[in-house]
Amino acid sequence: MESVAVCRFCGRTIDGSFIFCPWCGISRISGEPAFKEDSPVFGQLEALREKGMSGRITKMEESLNELERDLIRFMEAPEKR
Repeated sequence: MESVAVCRFCGRTIDGSFIFCPWCGISRISGEPAFKEDSPVFGQLEALREKGMSGRITKMEESLNELERDLIRFMEAPEKR
């Protein structure tokens, strides 16, 4: 059976052999972040996170706009009696 652990910083379940939590990036041993904020790797990860977040927000905006158009069409439809 695989070893399972719980990150003491974010509370998520992780593989027991991991030294750093893949969810929050904190070391299970020292409590230090995997990357320092001035690290070029940290900057790249932050840019990827921002890009993913903006993509999700764009998709949500498109879905909301489509729902709004449907609602307007529904409200403007003639009543059937």
